[in-house]
Amino acid sequence: MIIKISKAFKIHKAKLILFVFALALVFFVYKNYTGGITRFITVMATGVEPIYKIDTKSKEVYLTFNINDADPKYVGKVIKILDIENIRGVFFACGQWVERHEQTVNEIVKKHDLGNMGYSFDTMNKKTEEYLIDEIKKTEKLFKSRFSLDINMFRPPFGQYDRRLVEAADLLGYKIILAEIEINNGKYKSPEKVIKHVLKNIEKGAIISFDCNSVVVVESLPKIIKQIKNRGFEFIPLSAKISGKDSFSINGFMI
Repeated sequence: MIIKISKAFKIHKAKLILFVFALALVFFVYKNYTGGITRFITVMATGVEPIYKIDTKSKEVYLTFNINDADPKYVGKVIKILDIENIRGVFFACGQWVERHEQTVNEIVKKHDLGNMGYSFDTMNKKTEEYLIDEIKKTEKLFKSRFSLDINMFRPPFGQYDRRLVEAADLLGYKIILAEIEINNGKYKSPEKVIKHVLKNIEKGAIISFDCNSVVVVESLPKIIKQIKNRGFEFIPLSAKISGKDSFSINGFMI
């Protein structure tokens, strides 16, 4: 009887240790792995790494903008700020927005890069592979036919993705671009809060993402650029890193 209790206790103890270890792993991933559990599981399942930052020893950062629901007047003001500062950014857009605002897109592509965000301004997780490929390729063809552009950067709308979307984008030859620092329209109501959030989290290799649809972004962007430069950082075109032929490390994984 004592032997049986001892064996049962050992089994229970082993299960408890495994549970505590699994819980600790989940907590560690949540706290330290940008993108959290979703990204961790997706990488484990697909072997494809969504890009939140570039691992670099240089004090480099990268500006990106989401313009799916943007008012062209704000996009125009952001373009002027970047041009004055001689910074090349990436503007992620869905095909429907591009069709409605072709003149603004023409201004973007003079000095900046475009990124694919699918055709419809809609979530792309939990969709069929056929739907996802059609969404991405439809916008790809639009960029090619109207602007003679070959695009290799894709950002899922709202930053939401799953295994099927990652596999579809990778199959079509895209790098999946997220961001380590995000400025969402609904979350930050003042330029001061935007500036504080960005400067608090800025580090080497950070990809910064702005929802380009509010006066808050327009007012905070020049100050952010100035203060980041004052800290010794340089703004590098993300497209140059993504398209470079040399091997480099993204999120700790060699590419």
